[in-house]
Amino acid sequence: MKVVSFGAVLWDILPRGIFLGGAPLNVAAHLSKIGAEAYMVSAVGNDFLGDEALERMKMHQVNTDWVEQHADLPTGTVKVILDTKGNASYTIHEGVAWDRILLRKALLEFVQKVDAVVFGSLDARSNYNLKTLTHILNEKGPLKIFDVNLRPPHDDIDLTFTLIKKADILKLNEEELEKISGEAIESSGCEKLIKKLVEKTGLRRICVTRAEKGAIYFNDGYTINGSAIATEVRDTVGAGDAFMAAFIQGVVNGDADRDPDFINRCCRLGAFVASKDGAIPDYNPKKVFG
Repeated sequence: MKVVSFGAVLWDILPRGIFLGGAPLNVAAHLSKIGAEAYMVSAVGNDFLGDEALERMKMHQVNTDWVEQHADLPTGTVKVILDTKGNASYTIHEGVAWDRILLRKALLEFVQKVDAVVFGSLDARSNYNLKTLTHILNEKGPLKIFDVNLRPPHDDIDLTFTLIKKADILKLNEEELEKISGEAIESSGCEKLIKKLVEKTGLRRICVTRAEKGAIYFNDGYTINGSAIATEVRDTVGAGDAFMAAFIQGVVNGDADRDPDFINRCCRLGAFVASKDGAIPDYNPKKVFG
């Protein structure tokens, strides 16, 4: 399985230290850990943090052939604040290297040969990246999987719907579902909002993560519910990205269509990451999945 992950490579600055991250990179690193060939399409600065990011990506066995180094832009950083439950809020610094991801003809040719491309709304916050991403998504061949990532002030709903039109599969959390539907889950119900989104967008495959309530996957007319795993949360950074990696693997290899335990495995990996510091802790997938 070959997967291209498009978007941010950055450093998360948490109270307990600085950790390599960025949702697309987190997804790529977890994909690599669970057996996929993961290719990062991004950019870092020609600085210490950029050099270190490249080395760490290689340690995580993420391919960096499509990661540029910019001399005039610094490597991205994010200040992360945790509440008493370990839930994170973010200050995502702008004018950084991953805001300028270059478009290369060889990249477009490569994308045609992979199984899936995963991308997020935050990663298209710059017009430069939106142009590059649009060209990538116009290529035929791979499954296009859209991981909504609404982080104020980068939570443009119009942009989100523009990207949905390019996607085959959509993944988002409950808060994001409420934002793009304009309705509260408490009053309408999660499944009802998913079905309304299906009707509005024409997408037949939508997954919603629900934190301690697990997850729901609407797959072409029927739903699969996943149960959350009780865990002591250290921080939630990267938990959704770990879930996403397991989800991509299951969708691409067909487990999503034949294995009722599919979403539960995704929830297990997300819960494990939430119980550790940082977005990409070390682990043995066999022990996590059981």
